Amino acid sequence: MKWSKPIDEPDQRLIIDINQRIVEKCLGAYDVGTVLVIEIYPAITTKIEFEELKSSIAIPNSIPFGAIYVAGIFPHGADGAGGYFCWKVS
Repeated sequence: MKWSKPIDEPDQRLIIDINQRIVEKCLGAYDVGTVLVIEIYPAITTKIEFEELKSSIAIPNSIPFGAIYVAGIFPHGADGAGGYFCWKVS
């Protein structure tokens, strides 16, 4: 039996969740120009941390969307203010 290392890092789990949601949404058919917004509610990942992580978001080669955005309410942290932020990732 092959064991995989559990994902303990909340930041890694957040990116995995975003990637899975994008893949699932890309399986559907949409009108031309439809925009996908993945909304997230990170409990401890700050805006600054997410900006460092967002390059790990995997966008499929073929997407049925005009653009993909990730948006959410981020907590306040020692590295800056929290609030609602949105990034275009494709």
